[in-house]
Amino acid sequence: MLFLIWMATALRLHLLGRQSLWFDEAFSWACAVVPLEKGIKFALENLVHPPLYYLFLRPFAALASTEFALRLPSAWLGVLSVALVYAFARKMLGEDAGLPAAALVAVNPFHLWYSQEARMYAMLFALSLWMGFCFYRVLTEGKRRHWLCLGVASMLGYLTHYFALLLGLGQAFYILRDFRKRYRYLRPWALTQVAAASPLLLWFWGLYLQPQKAIGVGWIPRPGPMEPLLTLWNFSTLVCSSPKCLQLLGFAPFCAALLLVFRFRRYDWFEWLLVWLAFPILFVWMLSLALPRHFYVDRFFVVSLPAFLILVGKGAMAASGKPVRIGLVAALLASSLVGVARVYADQSLWREDWRGALACVREEGCQGDVVAFAKLEEILMAKYYGLECELRFLDRTPLESLWGEIAPGERLWLVLNVSRAWAHAPV
Repeated sequence: MLFLIWMATALRLHLLGRQSLWFDEAFSWACAVVPLEKGIKFALENLVHPPLYYLFLRPFAALASTEFALRLPSAWLGVLSVALVYAFARKMLGEDAGLPAAALVAVNPFHLWYSQEARMYAMLFALSLWMGFCFYRVLTEGKRRHWLCLGVASMLGYLTHYFALLLGLGQAFYILRDFRKRYRYLRPWALTQVAAASPLLLWFWGLYLQPQKAIGVGWIPRPGPMEPLLTLWNFSTLVCSSPKCLQLLGFAPFCAALLLVFRFRRYDWFEWLLVWLAFPILFVWMLSLALPRHFYVDRFFVVSLPAFLILVGKGAMAASGKPVRIGLVAALLASSLVGVARVYADQSLWREDWRGALACVREEGCQGDVVAFAKLEEILMAKYYGLECELRFLDRTPLESLWGEIAPGERLWLVLNVSRAWAHAPV
């Protein structure tokens, strides 16, 4: 286990500041470095995420605002999650489940990617893991301290990301699915959830009072019939925009381990872990198919990732015969490490290179040049990377009008972001 902690630390700190900040990370930086009242207002106007992560990031951003420093809290949360998975999986599933589950988290490329990003997903993973474990403890022991822990974990999760609410809905689904057996949990669970959701209700009231609102999810495409399967594939080895047969081979041991874990389908922990994994993904998938606005993005399903890795680890240990178990665990780790190598080497997965683009403008530009961005919000990138030019924005001034304003001898720089509108892309 000490080796796994060391390896998780080394992987998450390796090249942590190499890539440029992308727009969402710059938004995190802006919320964390401006005065507190302004940062809260900034997050309220954006609507996309609750404020807890931005508050958590503030003391770290006050010390340093380099790419490495801004991402360091996520890296340490990623390392902490390895230890938490080890402890929680042992208590839930038995002595043989903790080590393989922790090993899978340590080398999981999907978890590694978001442990190297100045966003809330590493925090969401740790909190959803705590929520899921606390719910299991109230089902098996039901002591007052377990209900209290569930309430605290849920409150923090809800204030970190709205998709944590889906884990709460999954708990309700689990209780109601066999209501005759579990009816006694419904009332204390409802009271706990009301208390946990109260701070979020205050946040919703603040959202309602905002005169200007912008939901930054309009880019999300309509999901197709195979999206849930691609999400599990992404959880396993981090797929790219054009998955290849060799990558499918890497997904095969994860499928085998998931099938093997069905040997434990009569156990209560199996039912809960399956609901924890499947409910958020399937609920959002069906909701996105029914509504004109879509919300299906893999990084939002970090709430389901702990259950997936714990189930895969337990399934690997359910294989018949020690050589088969060793071989399956080795195949899982090898597939994960191939994905880890792609995180560092595959530039098609890398974040938007704002640092390189704006460095080019600084080096090649001259006094009097005008730099045009596609959207006003992208001024965050110019502020972070210290671009001191006249800035214009194409969502405020059409390109034809802007071009007509350029005097002879002046130059117009266009800085345009060609984004990948794919639900399974890391960014």
